[in-house]
Amino acid sequence: MSYYSTNAEIAREFKVSKTTVTRWLESAIDGKNNLQINQSDKKVQVYKNEHNFAELLKLKEEGVKYKTSTSYKEVSPKKEFYEIFNYKEQVELVNLLSTKKVIPLKYSYFGEGADMWNQSYENSLNQSTYPVVKNTEELLAISYSTILKKISKFKSINIVDVGPGNGFPLKTLITRLLIDGVTIKNYVAVDISNRMLDIVEKNVRSWFDKKIDFRRYKKDIEHDTLFDLLFENKDQNTLN
Repeated sequence: MSYYSTNAEIAREFKVSKTTVTRWLESAIDGKNNLQINQSDKKVQVYKNEHNFAELLKLKEEGVKYKTSTSYKEVSPKKEFYEIFNYKEQVELVNLLSTKKVIPLKYSYFGEGADMWNQSYENSLNQSTYPVVKNTEELLAISYSTILKKISKFKSINIVDVGPGNGFPLKTLITRLLIDGVTIKNYVAVDISNRMLDIVEKNVRSWFDKKIDFRRYKKDIEHDTLFDLLFENKDQNTLN
């Protein structure tokens, strides 16, 4: 796992001041933003991965303004807030902001956040910026023979992808399975973000049009079960 070497490196890459970077890190320590960091020997290191790249872009573009503990301002959500988040999600966000002063990482992938993450991921693939983006694909490649053995007794399979992102990690695996004659009935995508589901649906349909059916389920796996979707997509000869 690699890190940004200094705050100055982050400042140069994202064209902000070192003071701004220091404030971002202080907020990360307090859990007030979604940067992934490592703390050791009084030193804070920022992981150099696609998630942090997207989060740093988000912090820059939003022009986050940090205030002292004695400074408060009453604000109201924009109209888009009510369009992006359903009532249950709105309640959870308000409660967590009120009690813990944090926004859960899962909500950073809603709306434009999903587009920013997707763009960062694709840039990393094209530029080989962060090798970690291919870790899942490599792990599946290593496990391929085991996967074939597990599914050999069934006529067909469904691929249930929980937190699918943009679908890229499974693209190579699905391609290999189809080449080897495995019948894939459905790609079942499960995610809390409708926008993320839009992205993976567009990709899967473009890659495997008419070869695999796409099904989507908006679920928060911290609170919801998968029993219903597994039941809906299961028959005697099909393995989920």
